[in-house]
Amino acid sequence: MNFGSINWKWHTICAAVWGLAGNPANNTYRLVHGEGDNLPGLIIDVYDHTAVMQAHSAGMHVYRMEIADALSEVMGDVVRNIYYKSETTLPFKADLGPENGFIKGEAPKT
Repeated sequence: MNFGSINWKWHTICAAVWGLAGNPANNTYRLVHGEGDNLPGLIIDVYDHTAVMQAHSAGMHVYRMEIADALSEVMGDVVRNIYYKSETTLPFKADLGPENGFIKGEAPKT
């Protein structure tokens, strides 16, 4: 799967929430709603400048780095860090070696 070829999908999603991105009154929102955005098995929430990706399917887990690259390309400085959280969301029987951790950037300083 080439996520670079579906950047139009990311642009459409980002445009729909652009009023939220960078809004000083609200810096927390759901960017990708899985099946509702024709991306079944993928949830992306944004908290300030950190996106949290959750894969609920083996396919989305396998392509997590490509998804992160496309997200970074489209969102630019709005998303500086990407945390991948799949440890409790992937199908247990898939035996994919789920992981939690930052795949881009690092934990924001508090």
